[in-house]
Amino acid sequence: MREEAFETKISLADGDDEEVFEMLAGYKDEDGVIHKDFTLREITGKDEEAIQHNGVKSNGAKIINVLLSRCVTRIGAYTPKSLGKDKWEKLIKNLLVGDQDYIFSHLRKLSVGDEIQLVHVCPNRDCKAKLETFVDLDEFEIIPFGGNREIDFELPKGYEDKKGVIHRTGIVRLPNGLDRELLTPAAKANEARAETIMLTRVCTFEDGLSVDEEIMGNLVRRDRDYLQKLLRDNLFGVNPEIDITCDSCGETFKGSLNASNFI
Repeated sequence: MREEAFETKISLADGDDEEVFEMLAGYKDEDGVIHKDFTLREITGKDEEAIQHNGVKSNGAKIINVLLSRCVTRIGAYTPKSLGKDKWEKLIKNLLVGDQDYIFSHLRKLSVGDEIQLVHVCPNRDCKAKLETFVDLDEFEIIPFGGNREIDFELPKGYEDKKGVIHRTGIVRLPNGLDRELLTPAAKANEARAETIMLTRVCTFEDGLSVDEEIMGNLVRRDRDYLQKLLRDNLFGVNPEIDITCDSCGETFKGSLNASNFI
C-alpha cells in the first residue's frame, strides 16, 4: 500500500506557514500518549561535520540518529529545549525504525531534493555493468503502520532450560533506532551474530525467563525464522527496494537504498 500524502502544512496562529509532518506510528511516551506530528529544519554544514566524526561515519544507523536528533525540531509536545540534549537524543533513538526512516526521507527531501542517485552492479554474471539510476523519493512505497508495536509469539519448538521446562510464548517488540545503531557494526562482521543480538533485545518470554544471547543463540533455526518473520510481517515505513532494469542486458532486479543515498 502506498502512502499518497507525503507531507502536510498547517497554518500557525500568527499567520506563518510551518511544514508539519506526521509519523506513521508515532512516539509513545511513558504515559502511553502517542505523539505523531513533527517539524524539521534543513541539514546544515555543522550537521554534516557532526556525522563525519569517528564512530559515526562508519555506522549508517548512527548517522540517522545524529541527524534526526539535530534536525527534528519538535515531536508532539516535546522539543530539544524542553527535554534537554540527553533526553532528546534518547527520544530519537526510541523511535521505531519505520518512523525514523520515514522522518529521514522527509529530511532528505527538504534538504537535498526529491531525486536520489542509486549505484548498482548488474547481478547478471555475463553482464556486471555498473548502473547509475536516478529515482524520485515518491517512487518508493510507504508501508503503513499495522498498529502493533508488540506481537505475541509462540515458538514452534521453544527453548528447553536445564530443568527440562519448555519456554515457547512471549512478546517481540518492533526494533527502534537504538537497536539498529547497536546492531549495525555486528551485522557487518557476522549477520547471524547480529540476528542473535537483535532477538535478545526485542524478545521477552511471558513466564519471566530472562533472555540472553546464550538462549537466543541456542534456539533452533525454525524458531529464529519464525521470530524474524513476525518482525518482517509487521515492518512499516519506507520500503527501501525498487525495481531496476539494466540498460545493457535488460536484467530486472531489486535495488535498494541506505543512509548514504539520502545524504
